[in-house]
Amino acid sequence: MSRSRILSSLLLASTLALGACAPQEAEPEPKPAPEQEDRRTDEDRRPSSSASGSGSPSGTPVQAPEVDQLRIGISADSPGLGLIEDGDRPEGFDVEVARRIADRLEVSEREIDWVPLLPHERAQALRDGEVDLVAAAFSMTENRQEQIDFAGPYLVADQDLLVRTEDSDEMDSLTDLRDRRVCVAEGSTSLDAVEEAAPDSTQMIQQHSLAECVVYLESGFVDAVAGDDMVLAGLVKDGELQETMELAGIEDAAFSTQRYGVGLASGSPLCPAVSETIQRLRESGQRDRLLQAATQDTGYRLDQELNSGEAAEPEPCP
Repeated sequence: MSRSRILSSLLLASTLALGACAPQEAEPEPKPAPEQEDRRTDEDRRPSSSASGSGSPSGTPVQAPEVDQLRIGISADSPGLGLIEDGDRPEGFDVEVARRIADRLEVSEREIDWVPLLPHERAQALRDGEVDLVAAAFSMTENRQEQIDFAGPYLVADQDLLVRTEDSDEMDSLTDLRDRRVCVAEGSTSLDAVEEAAPDSTQMIQQHSLAECVVYLESGFVDAVAGDDMVLAGLVKDGELQETMELAGIEDAAFSTQRYGVGLASGSPLCPAVSETIQRLRESGQRDRLLQAATQDTGYRLDQELNSGEAAEPEPCP
């Protein structure tokens, strides 16, 4: 081999050796992913102290499913519970409970589709997939539980009568309904409650909503409006009605209590998280604060004994 070729080979080998020994440039560290905004309330961040109705081990928070949008069925004409006026932001106790559930599912207000429903439309809307949940003074009856699921109850209400103030002295018991007309909302549990407890001569009138029943009461076409005490209290929240109507304050064991739950489609994956949220609202006292704010100046008083007894016990998700 010639001298020049030997020198070239040595030079190439030296170059390769130096390249192998040279320090390697460090790979840039990946940037951490930006933190997602946490929209949960303080109560939502606390682990649940009870697993009743949630289907989770005691003290273990339920893993909420990912939800991009939430369609919530509410009442639109029930002051104090669910009310939408002139396209305004919905308000009322049921609406606020639903908002806390949306917070738990990390769904913002702009991602909520509020769907007004009449009482007789609630279960069907869930079965047809028109809404994801219903929070609208929805009583957890055996008949409904055969068709849909419920989480709750979040409130236990009494039945009562709304009467004209001028007739209040004559309408303080169910026997006083003899030969009188009573209006109820179509699809509500009040129809069965009155028919079972009132005299046979009581004439029942059904309307699409209790707001329509109040119009009948104002005009004198009916003598009373039957419904849950909280719903009726909300209807007289209007200043003018407070002067002309009042709750009869019926105390009769035959007048059944109503357990308000959040309605869900059968087998809904939302049930455990919704149930857990309801339990937290009750245990933290936030439920009572929301209720007080919604029923201010209506004369409604929460029955603490009823809402801490057997009827208030949460039911497990199916």
